[in-house]
Amino acid sequence: MEFMNRQNFITVGIAAGAFLFTKADAQQKDRDTMVRDDRSAMQNSAVWIYNDVEKGFERAEKDGRPLLIVFR
Repeated sequence: MEFMNRQNFITVGIAAGAFLFTKADAQQKDRDTMVRDDRSAMQNSAVWIYNDVEKGFERAEKDGRPLLIVFR
């Protein structure tokens, strides 16, 4: 009887671990999708300068404003 309880405990533990692992993977994909979508929106934006440091420095100097650079 003790063997069955231990076996059930191990089975439930493995199932719970597999569930949590797949859940974390699904959340990561959602985050990756959000970042890619954000990148697409920012690349075509007139408000943001995306992935062009030289242009950012030129614009900051021209406007007399500080430059904020975000590394991801």
